[in-house]
Amino acid sequence: MKNKIFFFLCLFLVLNFTLYAQTGDSRIESIKLQLENLSEDVPQLNNKVSFSVSGVSLYEFLRGLAMNNKLNMNIASTIDTPVAINFTNVQVKTLLIYLSDEYDLDLLINGNIISVLKLETPPIEIQLPQPKEISISYNRKDHLISYDLQNDTLGKVLKKITELTGLNISTTQKLLNNPVSGYIKDVPIDKAINELAFTNNYSITMKDSNTFHIEEPLPKTTTVTTDIPNKPSMPLGLKLTTNNKDSIFSLQANNVPIKEVLSAVAAQFNINYFVFSDIKGNIETKMNNVDFPTFLKYLFNGTDYTYRLNNGIYLVGDRKLETIRSADVYPLKYRTITKLLDLIPNELKKGLEVIPVPDLNSLVIAGSSPAVIELESFLRQIDKSVPVISIELIILDVTKTHNISTGISAGIDNTKTTSYTSVFPNVDVTLGSNTINSIINSINGTGIVNLGKVKTNFYVSLKASEDNGSIKIRSTPHLATLNGTEAQMTIGETRYYSEQTSNVIATQNTTTISSVVYKPLQANLTVIVKPIVSGDEQITLDISVEQSSFTNQISTNGPYGQTTRSFKSSLRVNNNEMLLLGGLEEKNSNDSGTGFPILSRIPIIKWIFSSRTSSLAKSKLAILIHPTVFY
Repeated sequence: MKNKIFFFLCLFLVLNFTLYAQTGDSRIESIKLQLENLSEDVPQLNNKVSFSVSGVSLYEFLRGLAMNNKLNMNIASTIDTPVAINFTNVQVKTLLIYLSDEYDLDLLINGNIISVLKLETPPIEIQLPQPKEISISYNRKDHLISYDLQNDTLGKVLKKITELTGLNISTTQKLLNNPVSGYIKDVPIDKAINELAFTNNYSITMKDSNTFHIEEPLPKTTTVTTDIPNKPSMPLGLKLTTNNKDSIFSLQANNVPIKEVLSAVAAQFNINYFVFSDIKGNIETKMNNVDFPTFLKYLFNGTDYTYRLNNGIYLVGDRKLETIRSADVYPLKYRTITKLLDLIPNELKKGLEVIPVPDLNSLVIAGSSPAVIELESFLRQIDKSVPVISIELIILDVTKTHNISTGISAGIDNTKTTSYTSVFPNVDVTLGSNTINSIINSINGTGIVNLGKVKTNFYVSLKASEDNGSIKIRSTPHLATLNGTEAQMTIGETRYYSEQTSNVIATQNTTTISSVVYKPLQANLTVIVKPIVSGDEQITLDISVEQSSFTNQISTNGPYGQTTRSFKSSLRVNNNEMLLLGGLEEKNSNDSGTGFPILSRIPIIKWIFSSRTSSLAKSKLAILIHPTVFY
């Protein structure tokens, strides 16, 4: 297997070098053609120069060449290679072609501006051979199976047989990666399985007609002794203690080169690895009871190197190599990427490129393979189901009123010439002049007194009434929100008032322009609830309630007055419990009256010589909150 990988790698490098050489020739020809065309508009490129320089950076040399020949040249700061050249009577364009070829430069021409850049060599991508397809076929009609196996993994062979036939074939974890070989053609299933076990020296147990179990290899009658090659000697300063049973080891290194530590540990456990770039630096560490991936993670932590596991081979090299880097699309199951990005610690995103894909609710994560794996592990921990809280609100607004009006009034009013009488459920009597004169005439007819008559527009009004009112308003809105997110409900009324403005324009004839603007006023009942669910399903509620209502207008067409009641609270309840919020109470009382001076204050007599009005209004708001948690 190692020889095949080495062969493909060498073949790829040779083809890549050939392609790069051909590409380089075409690149130089393209630069030459561009400079030839540009020299017609920029004749300075045809200037001949002579010079001899040594120990000067290529950046400074090109900068001086551009200044002396008045060329518009943009030079990348990364071109810092030292040069030592000597030329006589050579054209500027020829010199630029030579430098591009010799020092791997690339020229980009935009108008009369020449940009000089460092040539970016394409990354080397190594395509490892694909795993071999396991050759197994099954005739369902006749229940016959055929296979052609050559050092195929036992676990994969058993898996494919199970998928094709439906039989349950199990084995121990230790045997899953063991190689098996064999060839049969159109054989019954049970016989084929027994032949596979016998050919590869395994024992087989048939538990029922559909279940088989493959066990440890059968003991051999002969014993073959072979020489076991010696493990490579440990580097100086490295101490390695192994446990061959479960590939766990302990390591202590004292200023040992990193590449020697890697080589010693890999050789100890026969682990395949491939190094893409030279590993520099020493390490001083002590690790106890670690496996090989954990060892690599801490070995390269804080360095420019990383690793990636591909088909059982550890690829080791610089983090910037595209072969070592990986790019994964991580789909989120429960959370949204808009809020999740801000929760990722900056330390985890260091050296990684994290790109949100909103329409897939996924993240594209690109960077070194260990860093990508570490970030995906964090995302799996935080990508949990977010509780949804259903909040049922029951809003009760109760208003009670009590009004009493009593008194006698008399006077002259042209609009009250007729009589009106109401004695039930309240007393409201208005007597006009005709009715009053009739009463006076009946008294005068007795001959005892003579009262005379009243004028035609005279009236007497008697009023005694009591009003009671009770209004109940109930609404049951439902809100739903995610854990930790505010839910808001607003019920309100909008009224308008007019605002008039006048502008006077002073000219020969003074002009006044008047305009009326209607402005809105709002009176709302606003409830804001922010629920936070804890691990034991207790809910912490941040509650804010505000109720405002209109009062009378300050003036005709003027703005309305407003009263406001509000409170804020933070409390905790269990899931599915009911919570009562009350106490938002408004009370208005009014006691007024008019009457004859002095007489209106005397008890009992005051009811004859005065008119009084007494009112009392109470309004109370209560809110019931019923939260329920759903997942």
